Amino acid sequence: MTMSRIAKRSAWGRSGRAGLCLRVLAVGLVIAAGSLLLAAEPTDRVLQLLTDNSTGGTVGLYLKEVEGPVLAAVNEGYVFEPASTIKALIHFHAMRQVQEGNVTLETSVPWMADETKFDDDGNYMPGGDDCPTDNTVAQVDDLATVLQLMMRVSDNAATQALRDFFGDADIDSTRQLLGMNDSLYQHPIGCGADAVANHNRLTLVDAGKLYEAVATGFLDDDIRAQAYNLMIHHPANPPQVGLLLDIIEQEGQGLGLTAARLDSFRLKTRFAAKAGGYSLSDGEYTSIAGWVEIPFEENCFEAPREYVFGAFIDAADSIDANFSIGSAAELLREQIRAGLESWAVGGCAEFLNLISPGGTDVVGESHKVSARVRDHFGDPVSGITVDFSVTGGPSTVDGDPSSPSPANGSAPTDGHGYATFTYTNTQASHDVITAIVLIQPNAPKELERFISKTWHPIEASINDVVVQEGNAGSSPTTFTIALSAPATAPLTINFSTADGTATQDDYVAASGPVPFAPGDATKDLVVPVKGDTLDELDEQFSVKLLNVVSAIDVVLTDDTGVGTILDDDRDGAFSCRASVLNLAGVQPVLANAFDVPCQDEHRTLAQVTLSAGLLAVNVKGLDALTDQTPDDLESADPAPGDIGVAQSRVDAVTISTLGLNIALELIYSDAAAQCVEGPGGLTPQLSSSSSVAGLSINGVPITVGSAPLSIPLVIGTLHLNHTVTTGNSVTQRAVFLDTLLTDVIIAESKANFEGTSAHPSGNPCLQ
Repeated sequence: MTMSRIAKRSAWGRSGRAGLCLRVLAVGLVIAAGSLLLAAEPTDRVLQLLTDNSTGGTVGLYLKEVEGPVLAAVNEGYVFEPASTIKALIHFHAMRQVQEGNVTLETSVPWMADETKFDDDGNYMPGGDDCPTDNTVAQVDDLATVLQLMMRVSDNAATQALRDFFGDADIDSTRQLLGMNDSLYQHPIGCGADAVANHNRLTLVDAGKLYEAVATGFLDDDIRAQAYNLMIHHPANPPQVGLLLDIIEQEGQGLGLTAARLDSFRLKTRFAAKAGGYSLSDGEYTSIAGWVEIPFEENCFEAPREYVFGAFIDAADSIDANFSIGSAAELLREQIRAGLESWAVGGCAEFLNLISPGGTDVVGESHKVSARVRDHFGDPVSGITVDFSVTGGPSTVDGDPSSPSPANGSAPTDGHGYATFTYTNTQASHDVITAIVLIQPNAPKELERFISKTWHPIEASINDVVVQEGNAGSSPTTFTIALSAPATAPLTINFSTADGTATQDDYVAASGPVPFAPGDATKDLVVPVKGDTLDELDEQFSVKLLNVVSAIDVVLTDDTGVGTILDDDRDGAFSCRASVLNLAGVQPVLANAFDVPCQDEHRTLAQVTLSAGLLAVNVKGLDALTDQTPDDLESADPAPGDIGVAQSRVDAVTISTLGLNIALELIYSDAAAQCVEGPGGLTPQLSSSSSVAGLSINGVPITVGSAPLSIPLVIGTLHLNHTVTTGNSVTQRAVFLDTLLTDVIIAESKANFEGTSAHPSGNPCLQ
């Protein structure tokens, strides 16, 4: 069986036969205690509680400070029937064996459980009649589990198992070792008949010896803590300790303590006890004994005090309620009140917190360092002097210069426990800020805290700027000088421009100061750029930050701003040329004879006859045209539809020589270079076409149209609708007679695009 199977029961002790149970105080004690809160000391008040709630029998109480005086005692040497209260002797004997290494808390302990105490789910329900019975089930659990069964739920089968496991003789040797001379085991706990015939024996003095010995070295601190944890104890805060906590609550509220202080006091209060009781044929019995540690404060230091206590009602005719538990809590009321009173004084400096200054960590900015002093309740302590010092760069403290460091200052804590210290560092450095509380009233010990703060210089930089050149006038190039944080003091940054690939023909040189006022974070600096229509490469100049004049630490992290002038002139031009007739290099009608750049021109001629040797050419209705859009290409940005075009037109042509007559009608050609949208942006596109409406050779008509056609002749080859294309040009010839002696070209149109000297591979669709 493991502890998870142990039913949770709120009973300090259960022993005796079936139906004979311990009665736990609930509401009755609180009412009774409340009527006696003004009693001066515990003896008479607690004695009255015991006697008022029992008929007949003997009552007793005992309160002693560990290694100190007896504070309250009535019948402390009286030998009473302790019932389960004496189980603490078995418990501490077992823990002593753990300490000496004879056993461990994991050691297996066999025991016999009454099989009638298992519920339908197989959970063991401890307590009740534990006289010998044949209805038992063998169990094996570790020592810790069996001790908890005995001490927390007062299971008598577990108790008997521990007596059998360790032996009464060895347990009794511990009793003798501790000087419990008036106490004795004489019957198995829980068997009422044996208890009537031969009572066990205990006195409150002996119970006090047991708990005091445990508190003063009988058990080492670790083993002692484990022993208490296996009992009903605080601060685990089981319901059974509620009466003790009620008294802390009552007394604390009476003293005006805050909830936080009460919570802290509760957590520092430690408590462990064992109680028991019988309802037998010869009377009723109830008792309790235990140990408590109450937190006290003396001269601003924690000085906890330990007490042992006990109370009993023995052989009473009746007991109205289980006042052994309630009386024990009431027995401690005065000590609890005294402890709370020592805490209520408060105001003892216990904790010092140093709060890092906020802000941007930029030199020249004033920062407030805060320290807070609190007592052990976490409440603020006022009027405590805090000394500050700063080791690092040159500083000012509260406006007064302090250089070289350290900077020093002091301030008292206010009603919220805060002391403040303001200082300013003008240079980049790594500072160590120290706050010290020296010994003084309400500060029983020196407190010291350190924090670090790194001051960073203000960083100044200038950006790079890209600007379009423009075609005329000037364009502003705006540089921005930026600080990493707003200026904390006046400062001036000097600058000067410098040529690069751009010269003073391209921009207006400048130099001078740029002032920053406190709070300024950026300043603009404008350098004009001169516009032109000359195609050239992109050019650069720079603005150099020369130095900073300021009382604070400012560094130039990027001292050069590069101005890039983007040439926005076209990287090329269109060319175009239209020739109506070309015989052996003679061209009587020619539009835009220079070809580059393409220009608007229109030429006509009614008729012309040319000859070369035996070859004669007669042409009527000659028309040549070249055109560019836009007319002023340099003044406009490239756009879809920009075009250079050439057109040639002839009404009729006769070519004659010996034995050959060629007649042509309505001859036309055109060629164009145009900017169009492409996947990568604007791109030049070439196009051309031509047509011949009529053709006859020696009177024989031939259909031509606009498709290319080559006709072999005796004198050479006649090419119609002939196209010649290169990477950047297109030439369209409507008629091309290729002979050995000379060539005849009719209606030739040519268009192309060119780069510039700055951009040899450029074109007019780019800039």
